[in-house]
Amino acid sequence: GMREDYNLWFRRGLVYIRLNRTKEALTDIEESIRLNPMKNKKKAAKNTYPSLIKSTFAKATILDKEEDFPAAIYQYSEVLRLSNEMNIENAEISQLIPQVHLGRGYLYLEIDSLKLAKDDLIEVSKDTSQYRCTAFQLLADIGIRDSAYEDLSKYYDGLVECEPEEDLLKYSRGYYSSRAGQYEKALKDFEFVLDKIELTQLLQATHNQMAYCYLGLKQYDKALESLDKTLTLNVLNGESYYYKGKVYAAKGMTKKACENFEKSLNYNAQGDYRNEAISQMKELCGGWEEDE
Repeated sequence: GMREDYNLWFRRGLVYIRLNRTKEALTDIEESIRLNPMKNKKKAAKNTYPSLIKSTFAKATILDKEEDFPAAIYQYSEVLRLSNEMNIENAEISQLIPQVHLGRGYLYLEIDSLKLAKDDLIEVSKDTSQYRCTAFQLLADIGIRDSAYEDLSKYYDGLVECEPEEDLLKYSRGYYSSRAGQYEKALKDFEFVLDKIELTQLLQATHNQMAYCYLGLKQYDKALESLDKTLTLNVLNGESYYYKGKVYAAKGMTKKACENFEKSLNYNAQGDYRNEAISQMKELCGGWEEDE
């Protein structure tokens, strides 16, 4: 009798999970699934879907922990299939579903199936559970990998809502909003950061990013004003001279544009800023030869 009780196998499996005895846990959980009437099609006195779903979820988490990702993904998918098949409302199972999407979404991310990961994580982000904040962070990771700036702006809306006291999140949201062309939204975040942050390096970056937004809005005088504030903090900020060059080029002031692009290179603008400054020097200013 007791050996046919799927609930007892399930409970002992949970104990083994807590004891980190994975092999015994998996054996018991699989036996619980095998004996469940909903699985083996025996006639049941009551609806045993909830028990089957919880057992399947437990199996998925064990396989997840063992890094058998394809098998774990399959079991997470089985949980979702069974929950859709179940014809009764069950609060406990409803609360489980965000964890299932989060678990499967994370594994899709691990195997670089970004679209499938994104679909699962978006489902979690719509929920009101504690898991939505983790989902927003993982979605942001996907957005960064894809350079999906408009999506990143939305994901950071969620992260800011999750951690409203974390001021650096507002800087990040401002940055991604600006790259998505959402300049007014970005400026609100950057203005907030200026009121809250005293770290000199971050203040320089914020003024430069505000200049980027004003440049996008064709508010050139405001852009120059922001850049002058950066240069007051650090006269050697190569990125600021790069943006000054961009502003003057947009105003048709080629000589001043070239002076500032050259300064950006002399003051060690890095990465894309340096490459773009060299490109502008070649296009507008007759070329650029780096010092030996």
